[in-house]
Amino acid sequence: YYQKAPGAKVGRTLEAENFDANRLGDMLPSMRRNAMRPLAITTDAAPKIPTVLRSFNSLLGVLTVVARTVKFQVKGQVPLSMGQTLVAQLMAVARSLDIPVRVNAPLKALIQDESGRVTAVRIGTANDGEEVIEAPRGVLMAAGGFARDAAYRMPLQGVTGEWSPASPDDTGDGHKIGAAAGAELALMDAATWYPVSI
Repeated sequence: YYQKAPGAKVGRTLEAENFDANRLGDMLPSMRRNAMRPLAITTDAAPKIPTVLRSFNSLLGVLTVVARTVKFQVKGQVPLSMGQTLVAQLMAVARSLDIPVRVNAPLKALIQDESGRVTAVRIGTANDGEEVIEAPRGVLMAAGGFARDAAYRMPLQGVTGEWSPASPDDTGDGHKIGAAAGAELALMDAATWYPVSI
């Protein structure tokens, strides 16, 4: 992400349109969702909620969210928003292209040839088994973060992450496995810093 490139905006939000969770069919249970009631909300509308009684602009923003949510519900749909809609739409694309999706299959290692090129991955399977998946054209790692690994995070960012809203599974496994294969890690002192309600 090049924040200073022409056309860039402050921040790094990728906003996807609200999406009906029912479109995922039997894949929906595999998606981690929070306990909040589903709302058809956007990142621009979220900050308006706390000021709904103090600002007419905020009131309009919240009423728009309510109307959009009701529209989904009247159609028998379950709205997903923000990060959940992005994940759901990626899952829907994978399904439409018949791309195999494996759940409960954690990455264990990157397998390299003698030149150091990654040619396969080793994943965990049920009953503590492992499987090697060949990747002759390479591996794309979507590693997430490491907000919940206090020992890894403290030397890099000076915090433990105990107050982080990140998933409990956000422990930096992808970073560690990538580094073990020789990947260069960058911006490890950076994080999405914002206040959270506990």
